[in-house]
Amino acid sequence: MAQPLCFFIPDHIFTPTTNSNTVANKVEEPKKSKLQANASYRVANSWRKEASKDEDLRLFAVSNALVMESFDEIRAQKVQEPVEEAYTPTKAVRDGYENTLSETIRIPRDDLKFPASVPIEQSRCVFDLQFSKHPWSFPGVLMRSEGEPALERQGDPAVNQCYDHMGIVRDFYREVFGNHAILGEGIPLVGIVHYDFYFPNAWWHERDEKDDGSVPGLIFGDGWDTDPWKNNQPTKWYGGCFGNFVGSLEIVAHEMTHGMVHSLLKLETTEESGSLHEHLADVFGMMCEQWHKNQTVDDADWLVGEDLIAEQFKDLQGFALRSVRAPGTAYDIEDLGIKDAQVDHMSSMMKDKRDVKSIYVNMGIMNKAFYLVAKAMRKDSKSWEKPGKIWYTALQKLRGLGRSKCEITGWATITVIAAKNLLKDKTIGQDDVQAVIDAWKEVGVVLQ
Repeated sequence: MAQPLCFFIPDHIFTPTTNSNTVANKVEEPKKSKLQANASYRVANSWRKEASKDEDLRLFAVSNALVMESFDEIRAQKVQEPVEEAYTPTKAVRDGYENTLSETIRIPRDDLKFPASVPIEQSRCVFDLQFSKHPWSFPGVLMRSEGEPALERQGDPAVNQCYDHMGIVRDFYREVFGNHAILGEGIPLVGIVHYDFYFPNAWWHERDEKDDGSVPGLIFGDGWDTDPWKNNQPTKWYGGCFGNFVGSLEIVAHEMTHGMVHSLLKLETTEESGSLHEHLADVFGMMCEQWHKNQTVDDADWLVGEDLIAEQFKDLQGFALRSVRAPGTAYDIEDLGIKDAQVDHMSSMMKDKRDVKSIYVNMGIMNKAFYLVAKAMRKDSKSWEKPGKIWYTALQKLRGLGRSKCEITGWATITVIAAKNLLKDKTIGQDDVQAVIDAWKEVGVVLQ
């Protein structure tokens, strides 16, 4: 069965830890009776409540334009809605949402077209869902295929951004690692933009392996919801804080790496294997961006998701989703009641592996180790050179073992083995092997 793999924005990011009223909607008090005000409020918010029960994770089922048109007469009312009810994605909502996607979304191969001169696994196709989310709408309207010129759509660069960024990721894997088929032989590179109104996420959607008529693909929402009662300022909730997913090369590379890892390993996305899945997507996505910008280890910011944050939040302390250099320091936003929970040492790791949050919290240990390896290399080194080759070689080694599960300690051991193999080939030196060993020791991993 097809399934959505690895949403980029995890649920726990906007689960407040402080007073929920700090994120409540506040507008001017209407000059009408309490009964009238309450009735208007119930009407205006009925679509939110229905969405939270029956629709999707986003909890908002219509665009702001429709809200304004439908409820213009009550825009002056004052409400304070607890964030837990209206804004925070709950596990039940997420589970229901993922199950719906798994059972209904299918990207048919017949809707694609490829130039005869380019191998299918190197060919790109970009579709536009035109803000739909319904299963029968997939994959949307085919807007651009491999070799076709850029679209001229003023004010909407999403199709061209998706096409260009998928091409950069393709070239990165081909030129740096010799991988000419990221998703496997005969599997094209498919991107789908404008999923739903203001949907604040992106994910890799794997195909049903029993369905030869379907293909996997990248699916992008737009995010950055705005509040019609506050001069269309970004809302302080899960959707309003994040956007520009397809406009971020790092995110496109992150999600395509999930596809590569799945095609190579069928690696599980739960517990420590899930942390490894996310770690690989983070570091290879970051390597791709640094490669494209030709940045050294010292030049790069080592932040993940810094270009996804709505402009109004840039002045708050913390402005990225994750820091590879210093896990746990990416954000600390008192106004929203959230703080980066990632850890960078085995002694601090989240013990309850059944909690999905642990996937994103514990991956910081591996992210920090990779940064330490990259930092230990010679001055002006590039992350995709020696460190990247070690990690990619380890990925192939794990594939050879045929394992769909891998814990942090196991991955650390495999990277050391990979480094020693590269030493034999004289690709790296003894100091580089020692850098890998030292990095894992610094984050508290006892090597096997």
